[in-house]
This record gives sequence, structure tokens and C-alpha cells, in this order.
Amino acid sequence: PIVENFFLPGGYKTSVVGHFLGGNVACGIGMLLGSRLGVRHPQILRDNGSIINGVACAPAPYVDINAARQCSSFITCVVNNSDLVVRASTQNTKMGMHFLKT
Repeated sequence: PIVENFFLPGGYKTSVVGHFLGGNVACGIGMLLGSRLGVRHPQILRDNGSIINGVACAPAPYVDINAARQCSSFITCVVNNSDLVVRASTQNTKMGMHFLKT
């Protein structure tokens, strides 16, 4: 209610930022705000993150590809190519174990 009743009418912008597990929290809060407020205020989702914006640095994977695509207009993930945690999904772990066994 605070964001909807105070920040939006006042023209404020909301940004949530986090690193690693904090990045997952930032994504979760951004997704929650986008889904709850996007129904009543569709301009939030159309403005490409100018009203609600989430930035995650090296977040661990925790949503599927469909959810990631739905919030791609207002959530940005920054990933280093050599970061192991970002690639630590179940499928990648199974593939890595297969290569270690051979």
C-alpha cells in the first residue's frame, strides 16, 4: 500500500538492488511489485522499468524462462561470464557431474 498510495501518486520511482542472494530478493520484490501493481497501474509495466526497477548482480537462478521473460522489461540481471553461482542450476550440475565422471 505504501508504494501504491504514496510513491506512485507522488511521481517517485522505486528501485530494488541486490547482489547474489540479495539479487534474488531484489528480483522477487520487483516481480511482486510488478505483478500486484501492474494490474491496477498498467503503465508500470509499459514504461520499461522507469517506475519500478529491479537490478540483480550475480543472482542464483530461481525462476523459469517464462517468468524471467515476463519481468524482463523492469528487472535487469548483471552476470559475469566466469561466475559459477549464476550457472548453478540443477541441469547444469547434472551435466557437470557427467563430465567429471568421464
